[in-house]
Amino acid sequence: MNILIFSQSRTGSSYLMSMFRSSNLDFLSYPEPFGSDNMNCKSYSQKYVRNILKTIKKTSNVLCKEHFYNFDNRLSDVDKTAFLNNNWYIISLLRKDLVEATLSDLIAQHTNLWYNPNYKFKEKFIIAEHEFLKDLEIRVNRVIKFAEWQQQNKLVNEFIYYEDLTFDFEKDYKNLKLSNIGPNINTITFKHNKNKQSPTKDSILINYDRLKQIGLEQILTVSHPYIDNNNGVITLK
Repeated sequence: MNILIFSQSRTGSSYLMSMFRSSNLDFLSYPEPFGSDNMNCKSYSQKYVRNILKTIKKTSNVLCKEHFYNFDNRLSDVDKTAFLNNNWYIISLLRKDLVEATLSDLIAQHTNLWYNPNYKFKEKFIIAEHEFLKDLEIRVNRVIKFAEWQQQNKLVNEFIYYEDLTFDFEKDYKNLKLSNIGPNINTITFKHNKNKQSPTKDSILINYDRLKQIGLEQILTVSHPYIDNNNGVITLK
């Protein structure tokens, strides 16, 4: 079975991918293939896409993680169709709290620490409000675009929200709908588990509380037919 994870940054997609990669299932893995620098060169990108498509067709178990906006923007309609026509089980990984997701993304950009950051060894800093609001708007628009794509195509098999992850491989695999139709849970083993780490963001970001406040005010104004906005916590319909 081929597994495709659509996500935005800071939603736990790397964790979910590592869960599958640490299992005893034999996957050929592609982390963000269309977000690669290879795609920056238009003359090379088509060759790059074709090579990936050829490899996928020859392999029974492929694990792919890609940001939906890279997939949507960098592939032609023909390539999208060719890519998705390979027996994918598609998981959409989202984060309900878009304010927290945006803050997490900006902190990672400023510190250049994307995985298990240890904030206490870093100097404190401030993120400009206009920078934060711009990134928040981009994130909201990407969620809406993905919601519209899903409503039109109905291709996603399973939606997972970051807030529902336990960050325990075995528990999270059991919670997947995939576990009921894919490899039997009793035959799955994991090399290790990965516990959730929740560093305090306000220990490094000086204006964390202020950004949370203005971010929530902005989120509360978001309305769209394909999303539910429950007091600033956004999910797809």
